[in-house]
Amino acid sequence: MGTCQIPAGLLLPGDRVEIRFDALHAGSANGFAVALYWGATQVLQLAAAAADTMVAAHADASIASAGSQLDFTFWGAVLPFVAGVATASDSYSGGLLIDFRAAPSSPADSVTLANYTVVRIP
Repeated sequence: MGTCQIPAGLLLPGDRVEIRFDALHAGSANGFAVALYWGATQVLQLAAAAADTMVAAHADASIASAGSQLDFTFWGAVLPFVAGVATASDSYSGGLLIDFRAAPSSPADSVTLANYTVVRIP
């Protein structure tokens, strides 16, 4: 759906990165999957129902000296509230890619990134 590139040298231990995004689902043939990647690490992946017309997610990354600690919340029009935590060993010193992905279960449906925000909190 979309990406956000964090430049090299921007993130430092002690920083926090807040990520928010909304995705829109058009069609009613089947459900769809939405995923968020922090570098090569999958932060979240959830399957939404055909009736989910919109989903929203919020994730935080706490930057440590070696990697990051991640937490997330995710919900939809029908999809219940889901929360979780993860760790990522991805190196951020050379820059990092935040990747928003979606896959509809049917070619008759579509999923688009309605908006996203990525904020670094030093």
